[in-house]
Amino acid sequence: EMRLFCAPLSLACAVSPAWLDCHEHDRCRAYRFAADRQRHLLAHGLKRWAIGRVLDVSPRDLQFTVDDQGKPALVDEVLHFNLSHSAGWVALALYRQASVGVDIQAGHDATVDPASWPDIAHPDELVPENGRSFLTAWTLKEAISKCSGEGLMMDFRRLCVRAQGGQRHLYHATEGQR
Repeated sequence: EMRLFCAPLSLACAVSPAWLDCHEHDRCRAYRFAADRQRHLLAHGLKRWAIGRVLDVSPRDLQFTVDDQGKPALVDEVLHFNLSHSAGWVALALYRQASVGVDIQAGHDATVDPASWPDIAHPDELVPENGRSFLTAWTLKEAISKCSGEGLMMDFRRLCVRAQGGQRHLYHATEGQR
């Protein structure tokens, strides 16, 4: 069972700062703009609240680490998670069985440009018809790269993403034999 949570930035006021650890507080204070501090508070508060609910643990008692590639994880790895944020939204995915990746992009806030398609396209992928289909492909590729732990270091040209069976919301992705 995968769980997906999406929260608007307006919910940041519902997050108890007491849930965050010293490192999360330090990172939050380092942001120059209030909106970035709110986004950080919401993302890490949502992460702690949701994982705490699933594991029946206080959000404050959760302990995190990072792997060699910088991907955060629970110390005991009993639950995998991934965060994303864009514009006024935060997304969190939780999965017990394996690593998980999630990405959220607000069309008006996207820092990706359809003109960059040749830089991220697999040779077998069709050119996106419009900005929306480009953002769909980008979002899927970024979520997969986050799941692998490579993040934006992954060469997206290795990753072929296609709509499956003509369905609008069902995709299949391959990376060579994987």
